[in-house]
Amino acid sequence: MQDVAVTFWLFVAGVGLAAAVTVPPWPFLSSTPIDWREPRPEVGKKADEASSLGDSLKYAGIVVVAIVLAYVFPERANTILLNVQTLCARLLQAARS
Repeated sequence: MQDVAVTFWLFVAGVGLAAAVTVPPWPFLSSTPIDWREPRPEVGKKADEASSLGDSLKYAGIVVVAIVLAYVFPERANTILLNVQTLCARLLQAARS
């Protein structure tokens, strides 16, 4: 099995089979819909915690991208990290106001 074309076509066939099984809305799967409960309204502290967690993840993602860019472009590392620091400060200021 060292032929690349055979490997490629087997991969394409596998992806096609997986898509045919999972993508279409098959009638036997949607014959009994699930009755989902109504979501509870978020109040007070929980909403603030969810917002702050989302903000934390956003800042963590920005910092990770900055570290990768600083690693890839070491000659511009100081500029990249300074720009990320400024961006995070502006985002925090916008979130507080």
